[in-house]
Amino acid sequence: MKVFWYTRSNLLYQSLLTRKLSQKANGGNSYDFAAAEALRTKGEIFVRKVSVQKNNEKFFRYWHRFNSFRFESDCIHIMEPYPVAFGKPNKKALRIGIIHHIDTQAANKSLKHRIFFYLLIRRLKSLDCVVTVSKVWRDYLLNKGCKRVEIIYNSFNPEDYLFEEADLLLFKKNLGLDKDKKLIYIGNAGNGKGVHKTFYELKDFGYELVMTGAKNDAKELPVKYFNLDALGYRKLIASCDVVLAMSDMVEGWNRIAHEAMLSKVPVIGSGSGGMQELLDEGGQISCYDYSNLGDKVLQALANKAELGGKGHAFVKKLDKRYFIKSWLEIIESMKQSIRKQ
Repeated sequence: MKVFWYTRSNLLYQSLLTRKLSQKANGGNSYDFAAAEALRTKGEIFVRKVSVQKNNEKFFRYWHRFNSFRFESDCIHIMEPYPVAFGKPNKKALRIGIIHHIDTQAANKSLKHRIFFYLLIRRLKSLDCVVTVSKVWRDYLLNKGCKRVEIIYNSFNPEDYLFEEADLLLFKKNLGLDKDKKLIYIGNAGNGKGVHKTFYELKDFGYELVMTGAKNDAKELPVKYFNLDALGYRKLIASCDVVLAMSDMVEGWNRIAHEAMLSKVPVIGSGSGGMQELLDEGGQISCYDYSNLGDKVLQALANKAELGGKGHAFVKKLDKRYFIKSWLEIIESMKQSIRKQ
């Protein structure tokens, strides 16, 4: 049975075609790429270019173009949010949606946002299955009327996050980081990640503060910024004494916090969206008020080994074997439903 994949992102489309994830991929792209690769362990995935938004293509033009597309019957169609919202349903086609989170903060920004979220929720209810990444979003989608929602957590190879201490010391030296200061990762240098408020709460503590990202949207902050490759990023996280995930945006999960736990590094997070489940299950520290952040960091530093061990014990179970097995089980259940018809 054929399995088709639909994404609006040209970056992810090219990554799926070449089977090599772009270094510019965000967390959602990375998850979706891993999901497609998981399914490819048992068969071919057909990536549909029709769902990709063209360069400079206007919102309503994209909607009109993709809405005229007809999904093949008796096939499995896996769709990201925009293809879900703008694709025309076919009752004889099995459709699976992937939802990392619903950005309720963006829903009222403009007419096109209101239309998109209205159509997304409406179409999600007609899907055969929706895959999401945490319990809070599963419950949200079920309350909106989705008939089947499955959780498949973000997953990584735990072995990729363990390094020799000497290797990390050399890495920090090469980056020009002060070995005598506590190293605190304050977040992705992008909008919605809380780096500005975090900086102003911690700027007088004498820590070495760092941030990363594909680009620096917080250039005005006197904080060391790095745009690293995948290995360099993992080494930076593993080198830290504490990792902060003080997102203001609504999170699906939080891959940075997850990766810090794999590195046995304590995490302090805002608990936004699905992140709260990750913090709770991993025994980490929640911080709901920035004015408490300084004390929370001191708490994390004083209990570094204990917090690192708790976090690692939880996330190490969410490995690639778990991820592949979970995705294949959903596809097999879809195939079984067709056979019973």
